[in-house]
Amino acid sequence: MRRIILINILFLSAASSANAQEDLRLLLELWVNDTNRHIVSTVIQRDDKLLVSAQDLSLAGIQTSAAETGKDGMVDLYQLSHVNMRYSDVEQKLLLSVGPSRLLPQVFDLNSQRVKNKAESASGFIGQYDITGSVDNFDNTRDTSSLGTVLGGTFFTPDGNITANGFTQTQHSGSRAVRLDTAAEINDQEKLRKFVIGDAVSGSQAWGRSVRFSGLQIATDFSLRPDLNTMPLPAFFGQTSVPANVDIFVNSARVFESEVEPGTFQINNLPVITGNGQAQVVVRDVTGREATVSLPFYASNSLLRPGLDSYDFDIGFLRKGYGLQSFDYGELAASGTYSTGINDKLTMEGHVETSQDVQLIGGGGILALGSYGIIHPALAVSHSNIADNREAGALYSLSFEAQNNPFGFFGSFGITSGNYNDIASSDGKPPPELQIQLSTNVNLAKNGTLGGSFIAAKQHDQEMSKIVTASYNLPLGAGYSISTTGFYDYTRGEVVAQAFFSIALGSNAVGNVSVQKSRDSYIQQASYTDPANPDGGFGYQLSASTGDSRIGQANATWIGQRGNLDGAIAVRDGDLATRASASGGLVYIDDSLYATRRPNGAVALVRTGQADTKIYQENRQVAVANEAGNALVTGLVPFADNRISVDPANYNFKTIIDDAEKTVTPARSSGVIVDFTPQANSPALLMLRLKDDSLPPVGARVTLNNSTEPLIVGRRGELFIANLSEPIEGKIEFSNKSCMFRATPVHALNDTIPHLDPVYCVSKESQ
Repeated sequence: MRRIILINILFLSAASSANAQEDLRLLLELWVNDTNRHIVSTVIQRDDKLLVSAQDLSLAGIQTSAAETGKDGMVDLYQLSHVNMRYSDVEQKLLLSVGPSRLLPQVFDLNSQRVKNKAESASGFIGQYDITGSVDNFDNTRDTSSLGTVLGGTFFTPDGNITANGFTQTQHSGSRAVRLDTAAEINDQEKLRKFVIGDAVSGSQAWGRSVRFSGLQIATDFSLRPDLNTMPLPAFFGQTSVPANVDIFVNSARVFESEVEPGTFQINNLPVITGNGQAQVVVRDVTGREATVSLPFYASNSLLRPGLDSYDFDIGFLRKGYGLQSFDYGELAASGTYSTGINDKLTMEGHVETSQDVQLIGGGGILALGSYGIIHPALAVSHSNIADNREAGALYSLSFEAQNNPFGFFGSFGITSGNYNDIASSDGKPPPELQIQLSTNVNLAKNGTLGGSFIAAKQHDQEMSKIVTASYNLPLGAGYSISTTGFYDYTRGEVVAQAFFSIALGSNAVGNVSVQKSRDSYIQQASYTDPANPDGGFGYQLSASTGDSRIGQANATWIGQRGNLDGAIAVRDGDLATRASASGGLVYIDDSLYATRRPNGAVALVRTGQADTKIYQENRQVAVANEAGNALVTGLVPFADNRISVDPANYNFKTIIDDAEKTVTPARSSGVIVDFTPQANSPALLMLRLKDDSLPPVGARVTLNNSTEPLIVGRRGELFIANLSEPIEGKIEFSNKSCMFRATPVHALNDTIPHLDPVYCVSKESQ
């Protein structure tokens, strides 16, 4: 019956003037469950069918199957179950009443990935230095003096970087210079992949060991996208029969608020921090009814979200004597590490290693235990020929972490059997036969935090070492806090206990008093620290201690735009010692050399076009332009969006800054150029008049021949032109009338904006 009524109402007027065999078409707005979905669809009456495109139905939130969709992409509404229809002729609406099983869920993704800016880089060089000189005893400066230098440099280009570093050390007994690492790196930001040629550190799983080598590394690098979430995040599914408002709170902080339409809804990727927590979803409908659902969760960055992979493939020669020798390499080795997110609760991993003497294969999984924690079992087997000992061996590993407020737990166990070795064993240090680590923490809220741990390890042919530690921290408010720590070494039978008292003094200064008691000593110490501002300034520390020795020490630090200086002087039982150091960097970019503080991350050369212009990073002043109008900004976050801006108030009022803030995304250890240099402008204020010397109406539209942006006439016929550097022609339009005018540049005196004599606008017919 409903179909007959609908047909009669929907097409009564159309049928009287159309052939019965022809398709009847109407453009109708789709409403679903009394909610406007803002979809205008072509509805077709064909014989005894009422057709709407499957795409329009999907946009309106109605799901259909492939079997219900014709080859032309149309769906017969008469064949859909749980769908009723009504037509509003006056409003041209097709009102659909749809059951819950037919509605597509409304999806809200709180971690939807926006289009990421591609990292950029200019070409240049970044050098870093750290020079330290010391004298341990002024009574014997010849034997206790030393000078050390750490140097590093990176050549950066738009295609990649080449980095090298090392150190030198000079003292009475001799001098030495050691190269540390030299490597070329190319990053593929789109595929989250890096290529390293040269010295690198191999990838490994938590139960394995990494090695230094020189060769080729191809690996996943999630740091290329700092905004990318890699771990599974909790989701919520709900349903409402009437329009409602949804609020989501995570650990009492609101993270989402939105209106939802009738039907099912899905909220993905709730923003949470790692560990245990609880999300509360509050649904409040239009009738005032409120429902609250609690969603406990456990989030861990050890898990990979479903479909996300991580890998690290390495091949090269093992590094020997790192930090002692510059070019000491051993046998050729290769390794591969791979992890993949199977689902929200399971991540699988595998690892292989091979060299002339060692072959190893292993794997494991990371499993989420609901909202309580994760467990990480792993197994590896190896066959090795080290020291003419050809045997197989195995590694059994199990770790777990759990959080159930206020308690937190972590544990790891590793046991090897037989002659288990990995390629890191080539330096003569095989994996321990037994390794245990247990730790716990208790959050006592206002009563502080309590922690404890147990660590045990047994190396081959050595006695097992065991250490127990405990700690307690209690904030007292008003900048006061008390903390205690202690540990017991089973091997030595030694107990050491410490207690600290800290108080905040002023805005940054901190005072500390501590005591330490062990079997053979009792030490008291006091210190006062006023740290230097990281953006530049002076800081110092004074300390004194008594016990086995009487020690007094003073440290001073100065952080400047072109480098850092640090010095210390100490007296130990009457013996005087001192230390001084200087650190910073040199940056060569855009054919200019800049001395700067240590250029962590990335740098930006900012061009302002004039001297003494203030430059801001994330709304914080970080530099002032030099005489050439340039400044170097350090500390940019690689592969992230960094906001650099200038203050337009630093420019004279004739200068127009098109964009006072720019966002740059630099590559790692690179430099970018940010140009705020304003274009030369010749602003002018025109006084417009019509042919009869009357004023054009306020708000009249003006179009200039050198601009696509229209201007508006102001009061008294005034028209401001940002750049009148050459003759222009303009057209004024008002009240279905128009006229033309012409203006020529006028030289301004004393940096003022010239007021041009009246410019007359005449119609084309009068010209």
